[in-house]
Amino acid sequence: MNKYIDTIKNIALPNKYTKYYCNIIEKTLLRKQDREFLKQIYGYVESHHILPKCFDLGGEKDKENLVFLTAKEHFVVHLCATKMFESRFKNKMIFAFR
Repeated sequence: MNKYIDTIKNIALPNKYTKYYCNIIEKTLLRKQDREFLKQIYGYVESHHILPKCFDLGGEKDKENLVFLTAKEHFVVHLCATKMFESRFKNKMIFAFR
């Protein structure tokens, strides 16, 4: 298990959006995490911090905190993140989604 996913599960609301977010991240971590390889398969991928950098909870430069997502996956996890948190974390995720 990835420690950053565990951190997300501990700080996020226990709702379906947290479940969706974690499921997508866990599924994508099963793929080979090589940008060039994934670009050949999917055509386009984006790097995503599992535990957002803006939370200042660590892992900003840790490779274990990065995952490569397709454009659709990236959109969905950012949408989920706007519904997973309260107060300042929610505001940061709304800003990131925009």
